[in-house]
Amino acid sequence: MTLVYAKFANPDEAYAAAIGERLLEGYRLYEGAVSQRGPLMYYAFAGLADLFGWDNVLAIRVFALAFAFAHVAVVYLAGYVLISGRGALISAAIVSYALAFGLIPNEGLVLHGEALIMPFLLVAVIVGGLAMMQPSASWTRRRLLVMSGLLFGTTIGVKQTVFAQSLPLGAWLIAEAWALRAKWRDALTEILLLLLAVLCVPAALLIHAWKQGTLRQLAYYCYTYNIQVHRLGGRWSLPVDVLQRYPCFLLGTGAVVALTAARWSARASLAIRSRRLRALAVGFGKHDYIAMEFVFAFATAAVLPQFFEHYYLVPIPFLALALASVPPLAARLPRLEPYVRWSILGAAAVFVVGAVQTPWVREKPDGRVAHGPNVEQVGLYIAQHTAAEDRVFVWGFSPWLYEYSHRRPATRFVFTTYPIGFVPWFREALDIEPSRAVPGAMEELLDDLRRERPTYVVDAGSVAIARPMRAYTGPAALLRERYCFDVRIGSFDLYRIAPKEGTCDTPLFPRPADPVDHFDKPLSVEMPRVIDFDASYPLPTRMVGPPVRFSAEGGHFAVSQPL
Repeated sequence: MTLVYAKFANPDEAYAAAIGERLLEGYRLYEGAVSQRGPLMYYAFAGLADLFGWDNVLAIRVFALAFAFAHVAVVYLAGYVLISGRGALISAAIVSYALAFGLIPNEGLVLHGEALIMPFLLVAVIVGGLAMMQPSASWTRRRLLVMSGLLFGTTIGVKQTVFAQSLPLGAWLIAEAWALRAKWRDALTEILLLLLAVLCVPAALLIHAWKQGTLRQLAYYCYTYNIQVHRLGGRWSLPVDVLQRYPCFLLGTGAVVALTAARWSARASLAIRSRRLRALAVGFGKHDYIAMEFVFAFATAAVLPQFFEHYYLVPIPFLALALASVPPLAARLPRLEPYVRWSILGAAAVFVVGAVQTPWVREKPDGRVAHGPNVEQVGLYIAQHTAAEDRVFVWGFSPWLYEYSHRRPATRFVFTTYPIGFVPWFREALDIEPSRAVPGAMEELLDDLRRERPTYVVDAGSVAIARPMRAYTGPAALLRERYCFDVRIGSFDLYRIAPKEGTCDTPLFPRPADPVDHFDKPLSVEMPRVIDFDASYPLPTRMVGPPVRFSAEGGHFAVSQPL
């Protein structure tokens, strides 16, 4: 449905596309274009931008759909290789449902980091499983282990925490050597080969950053910031969130944990009876491998205090594979198989009807799944009042304005949470945020704006984050010094660069717009007072309808013509 309407489905797509454009201009990653995921995510978007244009939302939608199909196809392949043909069908069906209905569309069908890595991660797991089916110390096994490690390393280059997904393959190598009394020298050689292959791609990215002179910045944003700032946002409430939103995921997880625990309990009992600790590793195979992949993926997503649904794109396919590896009830009781078959057909019919109904009911009016109509109103206004070569700057967390206006970003910070210390979606007391700001980021932002001179500055601080631009001394001074207030559209305030003679049509600046979410719905949240509140004037916030601006007569406002 998002493909038909060519709209952004998540702000991650928009900010990554804007960073990709900065990279194509020659700016260096983590210096001239800043974010906190691994480099390969942004280089992938830069490649997409180079081929189809950095502001081509339709191209992003096509690739998002392609990666979703690839995700399902590789899950099927994993089920076929590691379980059976029936297991492949079951696991692919579970993942299809999860992507289309289990998760909301702006999490399951989006081109963000998790969507980019899943086909490569699953192929890495498949190749690792194939390697373990080969004789120990054979050339074929070692070659496949290296291929698997390189694929794991590629995914780490996008999402740092997926390093944990390579550990189950190492555990399988250890269990095999221990249970079969194989030569530990061969096993250690294969573990070392796997480890070196996993580290190869991240090492190449580090060397590249070192040669560019951005190694320190990469280390800060990819590691230090994530540990010291981003991880601290929010409250750990995973059990409550899962219970309320995803009972099927909870039940599936419980089933996998119970079955895995029963399998290991039987091994522990055998070890106790035989008085051989080695018995714990006897029989370690594909089912344990899949279960461990799920446990590590789930633990990595759950350990963070934030509950972002796209984090769970990683454990979902391993949950599906683990459930599909359980012998179906119909296989044990053939009399039930016709009922199971008709149940599956009925579920498929509901699936198809729902797939048709969803875009008709939800998306038919405007096709938006992640934001309201004011975002595109602002983009259209900027496009109409600027030249193609002009730059713009968006304060806040609305990076999609760059692509919708088709105007390049004027600073390395395509969203401004780093200079102010705000962790998106997780609100703390206002006096805490300065300690979470990236050191020197505000000065870097202001330097960029003075050098790149954006034609328009959009204060989107009232949207989603409730942190207006003029609540901060440096940005407020820059606006007063160099810009004229132009128009308010919804909760977006637009400022145009002052003419050379330095006079504005009206010297008035508005008080902040009312806070809203990305869908233009009111938010009841605390918002800091702007620095120049007493020198500012009220201007109404219209959630819908034409934009408003000050008239030339003073503090009165005038309604401008609809766009």
